[in-house]
Amino acid sequence: MLEEVWKSIPGLEGYYEASNLGRIRSLSRYVAGGGEHTGGRYLRRSSSKILSPAPDSKGYLIFKSSVEGRKSRQAVHRCVCAAFHGAMPQGMTDCRHKDGNKLNNREENLAWSTRSDNLLDRNSHGTDTRGVKSPSAKLSESQVYEIREMFDRGLSIDKITDHFPVSYSQIYAVAKRIQWKHLAEKDVSQ
Repeated sequence: MLEEVWKSIPGLEGYYEASNLGRIRSLSRYVAGGGEHTGGRYLRRSSSKILSPAPDSKGYLIFKSSVEGRKSRQAVHRCVCAAFHGAMPQGMTDCRHKDGNKLNNREENLAWSTRSDNLLDRNSHGTDTRGVKSPSAKLSESQVYEIREMFDRGLSIDKITDHFPVSYSQIYAVAKRIQWKHLAEKDVSQ
């Protein structure tokens, strides 16, 4: 069994630590206590505890930090990566999950990467949400090909819009290949 190792999170030193197993804990410290009725004039001891992060709207685990009264949201994967792999190197923008699982924040599953490398990972992991995999998709791939074929045959965007349950601007973006770019052109010579 892997031994859990804790390290300080850069920027949150003395307040929070990340573990190689992807967990976050707050450290024991004194915090201002009391509300307006006491003017926040006393200190209370806050015990060390392992936090229970919650997923954000994109599925990444986050926790709320509080450092000297300043509260902010922190992404667990970025904190673990910074604690165990150091500051994000120049030219890197993302913290990638090597296995594509946003909930697996173990140190060995995380690495700094470029945006393009991270997006390429989505394809290999099968976690890409473009096209019909998007929860907001209103068209199927066959409908996209049909819209493109109608437009290429000279039908106006207005006329095409009459046949599909989406707006003029959506039809325009599909017909002009602004949206659904990931779909290859259909070979009509066959």
